Amino acid sequence: MTKQERKQILDAADRLLLVGRSRDRHRHGGVKPLQRKSFRPYRNRAIVYTVIETGMRRAAITNLNLMDIDFDRRILAVMERTLDALNVTRFKRR
Repeated sequence: MTKQERKQILDAADRLLLVGRSRDRHRHGGVKPLQRKSFRPYRNRAIVYTVIETGMRRAAITNLNLMDIDFDRRILAVMERTLDALNVTRFKRR
């Protein structure tokens, strides 16, 4: 991935905060939708940044928990199962 492609992806992720909400207010059949979905653009942006900055695979991202993140040392601990072992990889921001 080139630096320009990386920048375009991260810029698109930043725009998720502005455009991440649905404009179709009628899809719920007149019932007011839950408001807890407002965090999704932030979650999605964090996922995109994590994938781009670390190169983690989709399964590793979806299995990531808050307990796997050391915010002070800026480290993600990722467990991946292979056929015969359990590997733990630590990612630091590049």
